[in-house]
Amino acid sequence: MNALNIFYIVEVGRLLCPNFDKAWMTTEVAEHTDDSDWWVAVQGQVYNMSNFIHGDHSDISGTAGNAGSDLEELVGHDLTNYFLRRSCLLP
Repeated sequence: MNALNIFYIVEVGRLLCPNFDKAWMTTEVAEHTDDSDWWVAVQGQVYNMSNFIHGDHSDISGTAGNAGSDLEELVGHDLTNYFLRRSCLLP
């Protein structure tokens, strides 16, 4: 019974979350800054936003909502503080 409990505690977590031990360093996220490889981090999660930045995000059809030059300063960075300030969670 103890062996079953140990298996459940140790191994089931690894089976369900195979990358549980992967921690991204800010330098690793910062390496992904190409047009086809555009990554950002928010609250410890890393997101590949490559497809998103190439889309049209304007409410006026036919008008580009974001230019590459507008987003260049955000790529490869941790944007946690940006979102926290915008939602008024931080003073």
